[in-house]
Amino acid sequence: GIDKTTNINIGDKVLTSGLGEKFPGGIYIGTVEKIESDKYNLSKSPVREALIQLCSDGILESLPRIGYRIIPLSMKDLSDALTLRLLIETKALEYSFPNINENKINTLKVLQQEKESIVDVKDVYVHWELNVRFHITLASFSNNKYFTQTLMSLMKTCFRGVYGYYE
Repeated sequence: GIDKTTNINIGDKVLTSGLGEKFPGGIYIGTVEKIESDKYNLSKSPVREALIQLCSDGILESLPRIGYRIIPLSMKDLSDALTLRLLIETKALEYSFPNINENKINTLKVLQQEKESIVDVKDVYVHWELNVRFHITLASFSNNKYFTQTLMSLMKTCFRGVYGYYE
């Protein structure tokens, strides 16, 4: 079977593919399972699981016999997500301080080196993905999986706002 990490990566690809094709919030995107499974050379099952996860995350709405609809993200939604993100990250950082050691600092240095290596890349997704990895890594130092899971969900919401702003 497909592991959860693969499923998440497929979901991210489906999401950014849909956003990249400028499907605005609220528009029906039809049955994307076949299109996406063909695009990534996968069976429909992992793509379907990823779409179900995007529905669970509140990003897509499943419409039986029609397809999927990207749920619009209002400025209030984005503002609320950013407010919660600030609270989560601040508290996660507070819990992380006692756990930070030389290995964890080196992990952050590697991410900083990656950031420096992509400074000329003109793809918002590449920069955002590295930004997410940095923030999730830092939150993971708290050793609280709920901080990390909640932050990941919030980062997906924030990406929708950032992507919509820059497109």
